[in-house]
Amino acid sequence: AVFGKFNSSSAAKIQEELATWIRALPKPVGIFAANDTVAVLVANACAVAKIAIPEDVSLIGVDNISQLCENAHVSISSIEFDPKEHAETVARMLKQKQRRQRTSPHLVFLKPLRLVRRNSTARFARSDKKVAEALFIRKTLCVISPISLDFQGFCAIIVIGHL
Repeated sequence: AVFGKFNSSSAAKIQEELATWIRALPKPVGIFAANDTVAVLVANACAVAKIAIPEDVSLIGVDNISQLCENAHVSISSIEFDPKEHAETVARMLKQKQRRQRTSPHLVFLKPLRLVRRNSTARFARSDKKVAEALFIRKTLCVISPISLDFQGFCAIIVIGHL
């Protein structure tokens, strides 16, 4: 857990502690960070520890702060929430506190708006050079056209290559 004042020296210490912790985890592993800032710290710790994302560690954050998620050394997948619902919930909680309607801690559940998938949770690891090349060719040179066919639950996918 990260508590207290946060500055560049505390970030470096946290990053090294995270790197030590991540090195000790069995691989592959998935890490769910409390928010995108923590996810970036985890991604940086993985880089320091020379641990590959997503091959060894799949990483997901919360809040979908695109500037953080897209500019990390590996783009970070994130869960996005509705900011309007967040604001309404906080306002409701503040009103309840002012009226002293709730005095004990309680959980608040917010429905996620969407999951924004980025490279930190890529489905296929790219540690094998031939696999990486094949995936690059598939991504850049092929058009994938899904065609739904009713063959007792089977679906056909036609891949047409372009060079």
